[in-house]
Amino acid sequence: RFMNAGDTFFSNAVITSLVPQIERDSIIVYGDTVCVYSRGEKLIKPLPSDNMLKQMFFNHQSSFSEAQTLKTMLFDTSYKLCADYKYHYDVFKMGGKFQYVPLVIARYDAQNGVSSKQISLMYWEYGRVQGKADSLKWKVACLYRIFLYRLKKVVKYFVPVKFLMIKN
Repeated sequence: RFMNAGDTFFSNAVITSLVPQIERDSIIVYGDTVCVYSRGEKLIKPLPSDNMLKQMFFNHQSSFSEAQTLKTMLFDTSYKLCADYKYHYDVFKMGGKFQYVPLVIARYDAQNGVSSKQISLMYWEYGRVQGKADSLKWKVACLYRIFLYRLKKVVKYFVPVKFLMIKN
């Protein structure tokens, strides 16, 4: 489990609530995340697991990895933003068990995190992990995603907070 600066456990009871629910054969255990923005917070639930071949389907701050697997399959530090995705992608490809626990695990700083500020690099590294970063099709798809990401930011600026966020 790796937290970044500004990220915290959702509550002091996360670990004691989570541990009894972990199945013995699970390699990765993950849960829900509260994303923190300057205008409020939003609950994020993981996507279906088959999304791993395209992107992280859960927030890494709300995940735990089995220690032996983490020691064996080290993070690839050639990735500036997506070493966590590379690790989880490799575990997924080798058939490792991912277990969802319906529990809010982390509060994630979605506004000031390095990946939210370097979206182009993040998409390029996703392509690298998936072995398609050099294809024209991938580059066009990345440009489209970056456009949509920036468009969402503009729309969020104008949409009232009550439509975007959950209350504490």
